[in-house]
Amino acid sequence: MAKFNVNTTITAPETLNVNLVREDYYKVSNIFRTFFEFSLALTSALIGSIISVDTISNLHWISLGVTVISSIIFLLLAGKYRKDAHS
Repeated sequence: MAKFNVNTTITAPETLNVNLVREDYYKVSNIFRTFFEFSLALTSALIGSIISVDTISNLHWISLGVTVISSIIFLLLAGKYRKDAHS
């Protein structure tokens, strides 16, 4: 391999502030984010099936309601634990 020597000058502040993230809250936030994405995908699939069928049954509406509500709840929980992890 070739070896190159490059002269560099770096200007940096005397101190750096590093914000620590609580990993236990952050991992829980990632789990809720995964559940949010999964429920959002189910919601999109249900909307697609509702649009494509001729007759919409009550089961479609109930399933759509459950997936929309779970998407909102998982989004709020992911945001809450992410905020707690950074505080």
